[in-house]
Amino acid sequence: MKNLKEIETEFKDNKLKLAVLEVIKEYKNKGYEKPTDLIADVLKGGCISGILGEFTYYADTTNFYNKYEGEIFDLIAEESENSGNESIYDFMNSLTGSAGVCDIETHKNLLVWFVVERITQEINDFMESD
Repeated sequence: MKNLKEIETEFKDNKLKLAVLEVIKEYKNKGYEKPTDLIADVLKGGCISGILGEFTYYADTTNFYNKYEGEIFDLIAEESENSGNESIYDFMNSLTGSAGVCDIETHKNLLVWFVVERITQEINDFMESD
């Protein structure tokens, strides 16, 4: 089982993944005894649950998106290709919550929530690996 410090080393070349990991590393400030408990709650309820206050409001998700736009696009493109979608737009339209996208803020919010949940899953997978 890998700890958060080892995962940080794994993510060292990816600013987006490091940013999400930093939020996860604040688990004690969120009232959790172990990071795995916070991760489990994020994976169970998603960002929509509000469990990660840093990704609750459109202003916050828009700022995060704007800061990591290139990295977010790269991850979305990679996920789209891996899922066999014909285009990145088909993939984005398949995301849970995409029907509610009505403007640029909700679009950015959807993509941020997707990548945060995807990276959290990756952190979980690393923590479970031997």
